Amino acid sequence: MAENAALNKFIKADCWAWDDKNETYFDACDCIPETPATDAFTREWMAKGVDMYAELFKDTVSMDIKHNKEFHKGTVWYADQLRKGINDAQ
Repeated sequence: MAENAALNKFIKADCWAWDDKNETYFDACDCIPETPATDAFTREWMAKGVDMYAELFKDTVSMDIKHNKEFHKGTVWYADQLRKGINDAQ
C-alpha cells in the first residue's frame, strides 16, 4: 500500500505523457493505473478491524441487550459495506 502511494505521488509530481495529436506533454495524473487488488485488500483489512471491534463489544455489559444487539448488527453491516467498497473511508 505504501508502495502504491509513493508510486502515485511520483507520477503526480514528476511524470508527463506525450499527446501525439496535439504534440504536447500533459500531466500524467490521468494515466495513473487503477489498483483494484490493492483496494480490495485494503478494504478487507479495514473490515476485519471493524469485525474485531464488533466482537470485542458483542457481549459487553455496559449496554442493555437491545442496544448491544443493534450496535453489533451495525458494526457487522459497516464491515460488509467496506468489503463491497461502499462507505470507503480510505
